[in-house]
Amino acid sequence: MRLDIININELKNGFETFIKLLPPKRRKKACRYVKMEDRLRSLGGGLLMRAVLGVKSDEDIVYGQHAKPCLRYGELHFNLSHSGDYVILVSGACRLGVDIEKISNFESAVARRCFTDQECAELFKTAQNTKESNLLFFKLWTAKESIMKASGLGFNLPPESFTVIPFEDMPCRVNGEEWFLKWNIINGHIYCLAAEYTPDFIDCKLWSADELNKILSEDF
Repeated sequence: MRLDIININELKNGFETFIKLLPPKRRKKACRYVKMEDRLRSLGGGLLMRAVLGVKSDEDIVYGQHAKPCLRYGELHFNLSHSGDYVILVSGACRLGVDIEKISNFESAVARRCFTDQECAELFKTAQNTKESNLLFFKLWTAKESIMKASGLGFNLPPESFTVIPFEDMPCRVNGEEWFLKWNIINGHIYCLAAEYTPDFIDCKLWSADELNKILSEDF
């Protein structure tokens, strides 16, 4: 199993060059965004899929019943997420999902709508929008999102319908399926990986613009 990450600030100066390396639909999608940060996130996702998964054309990606993207050929599973400064891609031999979020102040109304009573009770043990409560909110949020994505159901599996507490080295059981969760923090962002099996090893790579440019230019 592997995690590939890029900071979108790496791509700012080379946007016009990098965008030409994406398949037509992905290129148009990235350019439709008004804000440059959104364009860079979309660009980063496309570049990682090409560099890591070999996605060179729009036809290399197909979509499942609930619009989860899959590779047309091969049995490799993957999932993509982006937030703030980072884009993250996870890939491996089993069903998996990933979600990354920039840690910030959260709204209690969102927590009460999307979390279970048990999760809300744990969250509101401390004052809202403290460092501790903000981190816990996004730990819960990324866990739920990653499971929803890994299952292939997305919001057809409502986040308030299952709990990810307690946080232990045990699988989280949702709808009769078990998901193993792993979190990490990178420069004010938290991400969670959900997988069917506990990975023996996770190969994690933080890409630079120069590395992407070298490998993709040679492959173009």
